Amino acid sequence: KSENLFGMITVDKFLKVTRELGPETDFVKAASQGDHIKISALVGGPGCELHIKGFSATMKTFTKNQQATELAVPVCSGSLQETIDPATDAAHIDALQRAFPFQGYIEQTEQRGITYAQLRRVIEYVGLNSHRWKENPANRTFSRTAGMMLSLSIFNLYHMSDWVLKPATRADSCAFVELLSSHPQTPAWFISHWWGELVLDFLLCLQAHLRLRALDDSTAYWVCAYANRQWNLGGELSSDPSQTSFYKAIELSRGVLLILDERAQINGQESGPATPFSRSWCIYEEATVCRMKRQGDVELMF
Repeated sequence: KSENLFGMITVDKFLKVTRELGPETDFVKAASQGDHIKISALVGGPGCELHIKGFSATMKTFTKNQQATELAVPVCSGSLQETIDPATDAAHIDALQRAFPFQGYIEQTEQRGITYAQLRRVIEYVGLNSHRWKENPANRTFSRTAGMMLSLSIFNLYHMSDWVLKPATRADSCAFVELLSSHPQTPAWFISHWWGELVLDFLLCLQAHLRLRALDDSTAYWVCAYANRQWNLGGELSSDPSQTSFYKAIELSRGVLLILDERAQINGQESGPATPFSRSWCIYEEATVCRMKRQGDVELMF
């Protein structure tokens, strides 16, 4: 088996993935090599971060008593970029618009599914760029990562909204999916989740779901952050929940994928496990599925 890794991941995450691939896979150790990270040994533990661009390899190459392949790739070291405002920084917004140019409007929000391949592309962009992003220290009243340099090891959907989705879509007042496609993408699955989970964990869950259900990476999922027009949420929501984009997307979908987080700790603050069960909107989605399932309209949640 092989797994695709990219961007910036922690060694903890790397080991978690490799452990799932079978007994031939052993642990690796990352050692700093100046401006690069080198995977140099097969014994060791977590701590360092790997910046890996377009890395796709069979993890069985990392076997016991076998020298690991060196991955000499740039990492963030030395001086760090000063905090910028992602909503107003011209260079940041220009880079996003070049990476994700506007494709066209898709009028029905429930038709703005996002495919695994498209989502992977977005998270690849984050992995390759987020080590230059620093969260504003002034966010300490509501963010566990305020003042920290960002990376895929801590990057969640709140970060994604602030650093990617909203600055990229402001000029056209569109949904992020409308930067990826100009035609409707009917969702096969609706995703119920909370915004605090890591975007890399989210992608790995979709990867596992595709594999389990024997789906290809063109399968569309409905994910609120990417489907809703973040600059016009009033047009996406309603006082009647059954008239919202969420409800309509569930009606279109074959089933619902509920993504649960693990217990996590960042900056001494804990979250999880299974945070969606404490979110009223997620509970509404689950209740909606249970009601529809009784009517035979939606598959059992996975």
